[in-house]
Parts: sequence; C-alpha cells; structure tokens
Amino acid sequence: MKKKGVLVSTMLTIFMCENVMAQNSSAQSIQDLNKSSTEKLKNGGEVPGFISSPAGADLLRNAITNPDGSRTIKKGQQTPEANELNRKHCESMGARDVTNENDLTIGPGTVYAGVCVSSGTEKPPSTKAVPVPGMGTGRIFLPIPEETEERQPASKFSSRAGLQIVPIATNGSTACSAGLYYANSHVDFFNMPSRNSASGNGRVNETGPCSWTMTQVLGPGTGRISGFAACMPSIDFAQSVMTGCFAGACVSNYGTVSHY
Repeated sequence: MKKKGVLVSTMLTIFMCENVMAQNSSAQSIQDLNKSSTEKLKNGGEVPGFISSPAGADLLRNAITNPDGSRTIKKGQQTPEANELNRKHCESMGARDVTNENDLTIGPGTVYAGVCVSSGTEKPPSTKAVPVPGMGTGRIFLPIPEETEERQPASKFSSRAGLQIVPIATNGSTACSAGLYYANSHVDFFNMPSRNSASGNGRVNETGPCSWTMTQVLGPGTGRISGFAACMPSIDFAQSVMTGCFAGACVSNYGTVSHY
C-alpha cells in the first residue's frame, strides 16, 4: 500500500506540472499571460532581492524562430530594455553582460535568458533554482544572485596544470503552482593557454527545453561564462545540464530540478 501511495503522489505531481503547461503551452503564451494581473507589480512595484524590466516591454521582440522551435537573438539585436536588465543583473555579481555581443540561442521553453562573463572565478554565483515573482505583470524579474562558498581551493588550479573546464548545472526544487523559476548555471575555465573560442550551454530538460547557448572569445588565463534563464515547470524531475567548451574541448555537469 505504501508503494501505491508513492506512485499516486508521483502521478499527482506530474499532473500538476502538466496542467501548468497545458494552460501555458509555450514561452510566447506565457508572455501573453503576463499582460494582466497583480496590479502593484504591474504598475512598477519592486520585489526585494530582484531586478525587473519595465511593464509591457517585449524583451524578445527581435528573436528569430528556428526550425526546431528554438529562438535566436542576433548580435546587436537585444532591446534597450533587455540590455539594461542584463547589465544590472551581471553587475550585481561582479560580471559583465555579453548578451548583446554575440548571438544568443534559447530553447523553445525559455521565457527569457542572458549571459555574463567575468575574469574572476573565486566566488561563483548560486546555481539553485529560484521561483520568479511577477507572473501576470508583463515584466521579467531576475533574482540578484547569491554567492556561494569558493568551490575549490585556489591552489588546486595551479599555473602548472593544463586547461581545466569546470561547469556547474542548475539544481534545486520549486512548486509547479509557483510558475516561472530562474535557472542559473555557469562554467569556469582555468589555465586557458591562449585567446580562443569558449562556449556555454545551460539547459533544463523541461518540456521545451529551457536553455541558453552562447559562444564568447576568452583567455588566456581564467574566466567564467554564467547564463540565466526563466523556465516553466512541466515534469516532476527535470534533468539539468551545463556544458562548457574551449577550443573544441568540452566538459558537462549534470543536476536535477524537481517540482512539487
């Protein structure tokens, strides 16, 4: 009987998330939903610990839809409102916004995304999934990232070692009924031997999926590519993946985002 109860509980969790997706079947429909409700936030109210866009601004209006359902915002085509939001977000964790410096491709289940770059890797931002407020306001809210403990002692990444790529995927849990959540992931590069092409691809395998992909020139030395995305829950356990590449060498890290 206990096993049956677990099965029923799991089925109910899946049903809850599927209901959310049925009502909001695409990133575009989610944005359409965000045009009415929650008057305080809709009229410019703020939420402590979050950075927000102006009400009614379509931050992805210049996105091009690809055959596979993903969308690409070409280099230099980010909107002024998106540039301002991304700048504030990246600066809040001591990084530089590069979302408008390169093509950004987001998955079909991605409501919004951006990318930051920094040369320092001492204090990585949290990669915990965070519920996003403001559903029904026509605005995007991004949490100011929390810092985590230094992941590895600096001595481990000595100048004598070769190239090291250390990606960290999103982990955590959010309620299906809470709607949108923020997924942050990043990759650290150590001992890059030269200036070369580096890329980051963060993904949560929701129905969609919810992902971001960008290539940036980095090096030599150390550097970090950190990406963030607003995602919609759709299944009870969604695998997350963060892949970092430098000059053709790639490393992936896996995690899980659960919904209840």
